[in-house]
Amino acid sequence: MHIRLVITAALIFLMVSDVASPVFAAEQATEKKKNGMESSSVQEAINKDKEMINMIMQQNQPPRQPDPIVKDVEFDIAGNQVMGSNKARLIIVQFSDYSCSHCSFHTRETLPDIQKHFIDTGKLRYVVIDYPLLSDLPSVTASEAAHCASDQGKFWEMHEELMFNQTKMADIKGIASSINLDMPDFRVCMEIKKHADTVTKNVALADKLRIPSVPGFILGKVDPENPEKVKGATYIRGAKPFAIFQDAIEKTLAEIER
Repeated sequence: MHIRLVITAALIFLMVSDVASPVFAAEQATEKKKNGMESSSVQEAINKDKEMINMIMQQNQPPRQPDPIVKDVEFDIAGNQVMGSNKARLIIVQFSDYSCSHCSFHTRETLPDIQKHFIDTGKLRYVVIDYPLLSDLPSVTASEAAHCASDQGKFWEMHEELMFNQTKMADIKGIASSINLDMPDFRVCMEIKKHADTVTKNVALADKLRIPSVPGFILGKVDPENPEKVKGATYIRGAKPFAIFQDAIEKTLAEIER
């Protein structure tokens, strides 16, 4: 209410100033000085109200959940498609939702650099773990579709198409067709929900590790005897720039090589 009164008063003043006649030029000059002071007071009042509103909004926001403790925590990623060499000793485990815009941004802007500098050079493995937090049916269906595409050797192609076309997720079959999947096989895979258990298992893993949001990334050490086993090293929260990932990867690789 206070903000509305202040703004209304300011608007009334501006309207009166605009329609003033030249006959009253002298009075206007005096009024401008006065009004300059009033405008300053109005702006100060508005700024104070903005500060108060921001404080109230911050107080009403739920507390930020802490990052998970992943150091030396062991888990397995069996049943998921992994990018990179089996000989790589470091892996990034991404927890992701196909409805997540930040996940899409990471896939589009950051993952290509990670792939170029670390995955393609044999230093790093990469896996995506389903964690449909933001929507239920669309995200779960998209996750199952990605695994069905994996059966035909096209997980990463499907992963990218789903991430880059989030507004078209209702047309899963159209997206699948765009990457030239065998559509009869794909339809059967989806109809019998062949990979529903895999998605459920991935969600359970994310819950067990207390992943607070998506995207979330665990940098982990790969068990040399079983590449599906991972020991956590550090955690990155959110869609960060490549430089953040580069620094974390290089530091963790240095620790492994000691």
